[in-house]
Amino acid sequence: MYFVAIVLVFTALISVIFTKAYESDSTSSYKTFLEEQVKIIAERMQQYVISNDLDSYLAYMEMLEDSLNADVWVFSNKSSKSPMNSDLENINITDSEMSKETKQVLNQAYLGNSIITSGFNSIRDESVITIGAPIYEEEQSEEVVGAVLLLAPIQEIQDTNYNIKMMFVVSVIIAMLIAFVFAAIFARKLSLPITRIKKTTKELADGTYDISTNIIEKNEIGELAASVDKLADRLKENEVQRNYMEQMRKDFFSNISHELRTPITVMRAYLESLLDGVVSEEKVIPYYNRMLAECTGMQRLVQDLLLLSKMENPDFTIELEPVNIVQVFDDIVRSYRVICSKKNITIELDTDTDCCFINGDYDRIRQVFLAILDNAIKFSNSNSTIYIKVRTLDNIIISIRDEGVGISEENITHIFDKFYTKKQPNNQNGSGLGLVIAKEIVKKHHGSIEVSSEVGKGTTFVLRFTKILLDESYL
Repeated sequence: MYFVAIVLVFTALISVIFTKAYESDSTSSYKTFLEEQVKIIAERMQQYVISNDLDSYLAYMEMLEDSLNADVWVFSNKSSKSPMNSDLENINITDSEMSKETKQVLNQAYLGNSIITSGFNSIRDESVITIGAPIYEEEQSEEVVGAVLLLAPIQEIQDTNYNIKMMFVVSVIIAMLIAFVFAAIFARKLSLPITRIKKTTKELADGTYDISTNIIEKNEIGELAASVDKLADRLKENEVQRNYMEQMRKDFFSNISHELRTPITVMRAYLESLLDGVVSEEKVIPYYNRMLAECTGMQRLVQDLLLLSKMENPDFTIELEPVNIVQVFDDIVRSYRVICSKKNITIELDTDTDCCFINGDYDRIRQVFLAILDNAIKFSNSNSTIYIKVRTLDNIIISIRDEGVGISEENITHIFDKFYTKKQPNNQNGSGLGLVIAKEIVKKHHGSIEVSSEVGKGTTFVLRFTKILLDESYL
C-alpha cells in the first residue's frame, strides 16, 4: 500500500506541475498573439490615416469585429501636433469612464510604447487583457497621431485552461486507477511469496524442518526463497544428525553401564566372599587375580573411551611426520609371531617396495593395523593364513585378509559401531572399541577404510592413504 500511495502522490504532483506550466505557457502565448494582432491593426490604421479612406476603414473594423473575440478601440491623440481624423475613432469615452489599467495602456501608446495589462473593465463588465499600440503619422515618422487598444476577455483563456485542467484531472484519475490496479497486482504478487516465506520460517522456528517454500522465481524473492529452502534442508540434516547423535549417546551410556556392571558385580561378589571369610586360603590368590583382571579390563575400557573421545573431537590434531608403512608392518609381524604361534597362524607380508611413506603418526598408524590384526587372529581358525598386501599406486593401498569365520551382511554394517565386537563370543577380553578407534585414526590421517566379508571364508580390510615423495637424502 505504501507503494500505491507513493505512485498516487507522485502522479498528482506531476499533474499539478504540468498543469501550472501549461497555464503559464498558454497565457504567455495568448498575450504574444494579442501583441502581434494589435501591431498589425496599428499598421493598418496608419494606412487609413494617410489615405483617409473611411469606407475601407469601416469594412476593416467590421471584419475585425467578426474575426476577433475582442474589442478594438481606436483613439485620436488630441495632444499630437496633427492628430488623426476623429472620424476614425470608433469609441467615445471619457477619462473618468476608463479604468486605471486602460488609461495606463493608452497613455503609454501615446508615448510610442506598447504595454499589456489585465484587470476588471467596467465598460465590458468583465476582466480583460488590455494591450495598446501607437498609430504613427507616417511610416518613418515618430509623431503619434493616435492609438489602438485591444481588449480581450480573460475568461476565454481561463475557460481554455479550465478545460485543459479538467482533461488532465480526468487523465490523472484514470492513470491513478490504472496505477492502483497494477500496483495492487504487483503488491499481491510480491506479498504472496513473502507471506509463504514468512510461514515457512515460522514453521522452521517451531521445529518443523520437513517443509519448503515451493517458490521458483528468477529474482531477489526467488533467491531469498532458495536460501530459506537451503536453510530448511540444513536444519533437517542437522536434526537427523542430532537425533542420531542423541541415540548414539544413549546407546553409548547404556553400553558403558552394561560393560561396567559385570566386572563391578564380579568384584563385589569376590570382595563380599572374602569379607565373609567363606573363601578358603588356597582360593584367596585366584580371587585377587580375578579382581585384578577385572580392574585391568575396566582400565583398558576407560583408556579406549578417552582415546576415542579425543579422536572424535574435531579440534584434535595429530602431529604428522613421514611414516614408512612397510617398516610399520615389519615391526608388527615380528611382534605378532609369538601370538600367532599359539593358533599356528601364518602372516604373509607382500609389498611392491621397501619404502612407501605417508604423513602420519607412527604410533597411531601402528595402532590401526594392530586392531585389525588382533581381530583377524581372534576370528581366524587354527592353521590359517593372514595376507597383508601393500601396493603403491597413486595412493598407498593396504589389504589385510584373514581366513576366519567372516561377518554376515546384516552385521557388517555395524562393524565400526561402538562395542560391536564385544558381542562376539570370540572376543570376551576386548573393549569393543578397537575398530571404532582405528576408523577415527584413519580419518585423522585423511585416509579411508573399507571392509568386506563372506561367512565361512574370511574378512578383508582395505585402507587407502595419500602417498608422499621424499628426497633420497632422507632415505
